[in-house]
Amino acid sequence: MDPSSSKDLRATVTGPLFDADYARLASDYKLDGATIRAIALVEGGKAFGPDGRPMIIFEPRIFSRRTNGRFDATNPKVSNPKFNVSDYPRTHDARWAQFEEAYALDPAAAYESASYGVMQVMGFESKNAGFETAGEYVRFMSQSEANQVEAMLRFARVHNLIETLQRHDWAGFARRYNGPTYARYGYDTRLAKAYAQISAEMAAEFKSVLPDGRALSDSPP
Repeated sequence: MDPSSSKDLRATVTGPLFDADYARLASDYKLDGATIRAIALVEGGKAFGPDGRPMIIFEPRIFSRRTNGRFDATNPKVSNPKFNVSDYPRTHDARWAQFEEAYALDPAAAYESASYGVMQVMGFESKNAGFETAGEYVRFMSQSEANQVEAMLRFARVHNLIETLQRHDWAGFARRYNGPTYARYGYDTRLAKAYAQISAEMAAEFKSVLPDGRALSDSPP
C-alpha cells in the first residue's frame, strides 16, 4: 500500500548499516562485503534528515515529463521542462515542501520524480526494483539505510551490473550508474581505491582473507 503522505515516510531504524546488514546483502546479491561497503562509501551521502524522513532531491524536469507538462504554467517550481538551479532547494525541509506541492498535484508522478536516501535512487526505478508502485518503493527506502543500499543493489541486479561488480569492473559499473561523464569525476578510481582500502582493513581485522582479498567472515556462502 502506498503511504498516504510524506509524513508516513520516516525511518524505523536510524544510523549506518550493521555488519549483519552487510553480510545479509552480500549473501543475497552474491557480492563480497568489501564491494558493497566501497559503493556505499563512494556513492553514498546522508540517509535521513533530522525529522527521520529520507534525504531527497526532487527533479522538476522529470515531474514535467511524467505529467506531460500539465503543471508547467501553474506550478513552475515543481514542473519545469528546463533545468533551473533555483528549482533545487538547499534545505531538507524545503525539498520536502517541494515534493509535497507536487504530491498534491499528482502523487504517483511526485514519487517517481525524486531521488531518495544515501544512494539517491530515483523513484521511477520502482518496477525495476520489484515494487508495484513508486510509493511502495519510497516507503521501503524510508525505513532504514540498509533498505536504501539494497535499493541500489536491486537497481544493479536488474541492469545486469552484479556480474560487473563481481569482476570488480569499477569503470563498467560507474559508466552505467553514474553516466558517461563518470571518468571526469573519477568515480571508477575512487571505487577501486575504496575497495582496496576496505579490503585491507577487513583483512587486518579478521586476520584471514581469501585469495581475492575478501575477508572470510564477510564473504557470501
